[in-house]
This record gives sequence, structure tokens and C-alpha cells, in this order.
Amino acid sequence: FPSETLPRVQISRSGTGAVFIGCEDVKRQTIIAAYILDEQGELIAAGSKHDMELEAVGCVLQFKISNGLKEVTIRTIYDSEDEDAVVIYTMKAKLSYINRTK
Repeated sequence: FPSETLPRVQISRSGTGAVFIGCEDVKRQTIIAAYILDEQGELIAAGSKHDMELEAVGCVLQFKISNGLKEVTIRTIYDSEDEDAVVIYTMKAKLSYINRTK
């Protein structure tokens, strides 16, 4: 991910996580979809732009935090200027249970 568009991860006390993602990348290309993988590479959340878009905050993808989950991999897929290609960004995020939201 370009530093200007790094996703933000939040964790709630209810055991739910949320990843806040920009609906556009730095080249103003629109997001197509995003997904989250657990430490074993299993899919734990996925959504299209239509599923994730919230006007006030951009795109949000929620996931359930299973026992012992310490890290997730976030992947986003954006349109490209080349109509036959897409742009994929990947980021690993360590989950911090100290900063849980109320």
C-alpha cells in the first residue's frame, strides 16, 4: 500500500474487527473488492465496493476475531488505467488488543 492509503484496523470488545480502506488509491482508481485472510491464509472477510462503502468513512470491511488471532493479511483490488489489468495491494496487520474501542 502507498503510505497515504494504508488501511486502519480497529478492534471492538465484542470480538469484531474492522478495516477502514480508501475507496480510491493514490492514482484515484476505484476499489473493486477487498478481502482479509487469517494467519493460516483462510478467508475471514470479503466484500465488493458496493458492500463496503460508507460515505462518511470510505470503505469498511468487518471480520470476527477468533481465539488467538494475532495477525491478518489485508488485500485490496483497484481498477487500473489499463482496462485489462487491476492493481492489488497487500498488508499484514498485527492485532493489538490493548487499544480496543468501547
